[in-house]
Amino acid sequence: MVSGHRISQESLKSELDAIVLDPQVARQFQGPDGERNRKEITRRVLTLLIEVRLLEEYAAAHRISVSRADVDQALDQTITSVGGRASFDQELKARRLTLETVRRNLQREVLFQKVREALALRAGLPANAPDDQKGQAFQRWIVGRFRSGDVEVNPRFGRLDPRTGQILAITSTAS
Repeated sequence: MVSGHRISQESLKSELDAIVLDPQVARQFQGPDGERNRKEITRRVLTLLIEVRLLEEYAAAHRISVSRADVDQALDQTITSVGGRASFDQELKARRLTLETVRRNLQREVLFQKVREALALRAGLPANAPDDQKGQAFQRWIVGRFRSGDVEVNPRFGRLDPRTGQILAITSTAS
């Protein structure tokens, strides 16, 4: 739960289903370590969904938005970076991704970039500050959000480490 908003089991499953379509990820779910890997990837995806929700809250409160044009531009850059439309389409097919999934992921990436820039400015960094400094400002903010108590994780997925913002496996119930 993030600020009183529940991340549904369906949302988590949908995200996992999209990830598992990638044959490289699907292979990680097989063999003797498959179950452990599945749980770890589930924790990572849940962490991502929590972070996305926190980013969306910050963006809404600070009037930061991602337009269709922003996503189109990011998509064009992605297509160019993989060698053009034919290569891009081939990569989608190989990884079993839909264009809709790619656009959603790019929208999240652009949102992250915009919020990170805003947080860097709020921290007093100049617009041309190095990426690592902007990343540190973002990390301080996100960890602060995790520490605020606005984030709760169902124990069946693990426990939230508020110092790092990671969901850790529960390895023992003994105290």
